[in-house]
Amino acid sequence: MLVQHLGFRFGLSLAVGTLACVSFAQGYGTGTDVDPDVAFRSPKMNEIGVDQKMGAQIPLDAKFTDDDGKVKTVKEIFGGRPVVLLPIFYRCERTCYLELTGVVAALNLTKKLEVGRDVEVVAIGINPTETWELARAKKKSILGSYSKFDRTKKSWHLLTGDMVNIRKVTDSMGFRFAYDEKKNEVSHPSGIMMLTPEGKISSYSLGANYEVERFEKAIALANEGTITEATKEIFFGCIHIDPVTGKRSLMIENVMRVLAATTVIAIVMLILALNGKTIFRRGKSVAAE
Repeated sequence: MLVQHLGFRFGLSLAVGTLACVSFAQGYGTGTDVDPDVAFRSPKMNEIGVDQKMGAQIPLDAKFTDDDGKVKTVKEIFGGRPVVLLPIFYRCERTCYLELTGVVAALNLTKKLEVGRDVEVVAIGINPTETWELARAKKKSILGSYSKFDRTKKSWHLLTGDMVNIRKVTDSMGFRFAYDEKKNEVSHPSGIMMLTPEGKISSYSLGANYEVERFEKAIALANEGTITEATKEIFFGCIHIDPVTGKRSLMIENVMRVLAATTVIAIVMLILALNGKTIFRRGKSVAAE
């Protein structure tokens, strides 16, 4: 009876925790760290993630081709202002599209920031086969929705490059992605980095939706050269606390891990509980005989 009781109590606790994660998912809806499709089909899932390297220096000598076809170093591109940096895959129509449109939406809503005056926006293509012409087309199709795009388009930089320079930058900021050369596919996490004018990582914003308050404060801190703390995880890793605003957000893929672990543990505890009940009944029958 004790095993049965403990199994029931433990299973109930796990169920409550799982339901809480699901409830938060419905309430926050702040995007996912990893594309859900990638999470379930990629054989290289252990290669994907974001290792937050607060204060790390982005290599300023790395070279990329901008969306005008000109080869430039990262230092030349940054321009002495804080930077919003997005490692993306231009042909990705899921997470990457949401990241770009999320940045545009935040900048359209803010009254404090203007691209080119207060911040530079830099996207680095993480697929080495993509061309600057593709980046240029993506710039016109998505970034044109920024209300001040015409006068600020030179401060939106959509870059392409070879894998050596791509890895040089992504490794420096802990952005881990998998590239399948044969299939020409990229499996990657989502999120943006706020850099100081000198190219040091000030903060990370995981996910694909960016609140205006968070955006404004993160860029202000980056401009001051402030290095924030890494995102903290609580509640089985499904809730993240934003180090810039202190607000909580949900990382969906962690909820899926919790759900999977909960299911396995609940099944084991149920088996133990049922076995305990069976043993108790057998013991009672033997005692009666």
